[in-house]
Amino acid sequence: MTKRNYPYYDGGILVQNLLLDKNNPRLPDYLQGSQEDKIIEHMLSEESTLELMQAIGEKGFFPGEMLLVVKDQGDNYTVIEGNRRLTAVKLLNNPNAPVQDSLVKKIAKSANKELLPIKTLPCMVFENAEDIHDYLGYRHVTGVQPWNLRQKAKYLSYLREKNYSHLSLNDASDELRKIIGSKRPVVKRYLVGYAIYSVIKDNNFFKIKDLNEEEFYFSYIADSLSRSYISSYLGVDMDSDNPIEGLNLDHLKNWTTWLYSPIENNSKSFKKTRLKGKSDDLNKLNAILGKESSRTMFVNNDATLEEAFSYTEQFEEVFKNAIHDSIQSLHKASGVILKLDRFYDSVEDDLREIIRLSRSIKSSVDELTKNDFSGDEFGE
Repeated sequence: MTKRNYPYYDGGILVQNLLLDKNNPRLPDYLQGSQEDKIIEHMLSEESTLELMQAIGEKGFFPGEMLLVVKDQGDNYTVIEGNRRLTAVKLLNNPNAPVQDSLVKKIAKSANKELLPIKTLPCMVFENAEDIHDYLGYRHVTGVQPWNLRQKAKYLSYLREKNYSHLSLNDASDELRKIIGSKRPVVKRYLVGYAIYSVIKDNNFFKIKDLNEEEFYFSYIADSLSRSYISSYLGVDMDSDNPIEGLNLDHLKNWTTWLYSPIENNSKSFKKTRLKGKSDDLNKLNAILGKESSRTMFVNNDATLEEAFSYTEQFEEVFKNAIHDSIQSLHKASGVILKLDRFYDSVEDDLREIIRLSRSIKSSVDELTKNDFSGDEFGE
């Protein structure tokens, strides 16, 4: 038997001998190691497999997009890169699907009959899966077909465990950044974030209703770790070689609850949470957790994000900004008054309320400053 030099091109591996990768990073953790029918079911439910079926059914399989495979038992090969394309081909050849069966059959029926069945697929055969990882790192973490953040983090964590477990976190992050063409702090946040995500998952997502692996947004962790006060609240020290050594489980549960546990509201169709994962909300949370009074309001007294955030500023600034905003609003009202034909019914009541509030504020200012503002409209 001729010894092969790896990798080598094989344009004719039988589809029936190509196996889906049971450890594909695209798969959620609960599907790792599952049988092929379960993987296909996930591909149909979560990936754009139907569209790919339609494209291959009309134009055929593009030979330039080879599958990257490794030898398995017997005549079989495991597909490390190209699982979605293999799934599409398998369903075109045998349109019996565990889900969306009618759509699968419809697409297969409308396909170009001269192209089906697809018996063989072009593959690049590698000696072992590790030989493909550098390529996958470029292509899917920062390249032309990116995975989502959780998949990226999971893949990088796998690479660290496999190849760089003997290195410190900083050094491992430095090696991994070379593979994916990114910066060390970004890689480090992925690795630390995935470790934190694993803790949340191991705690059954803190039993938050409807929260599971597929509903969890990894970007919330990555973004939070870039904010010093949130990291400190969670007990994470990004400067340490073991950043989650002091992870505070109770605080992590709070953080997860703020982002995912719905609060009571009048709408049954809209689930509102105390905190959204967008940058503006995380910036406000970071400021809140950085000041004791605002942190107490938010964490212990169930204040809203906006209420607690107002206490992160100096009260003098809050007062001044509120007065200036009021003046600008009154200037705006004054500017359009001559263009009105009539006033709304309660305008006099509102103007009296403005005067009442102004007098009340003036009285408080007098008490504090002992100024009488003689000569202005508040004088007697």
